[in-house]
Amino acid sequence: MSNTTSQDKHQSTDRLNPYLGKERIEWLNAETKRQGLKSVSELLRRIIDELRRDKRKEVKP
Repeated sequence: MSNTTSQDKHQSTDRLNPYLGKERIEWLNAETKRQGLKSVSELLRRIIDELRRDKRKEVKP
């Protein structure tokens, strides 16, 4: 298991900032903290997995 420091988290969101914007980054950080997750990337993985599951449900009759 890797140790994610506060600095690592900020570097991760700093890379995303030009793409997502300040408000979305703030929401991601707040939601990550609210859900008790270790990193924004973990939250994003969960969101993507949920969207994929929902999409599969739409395709099935």
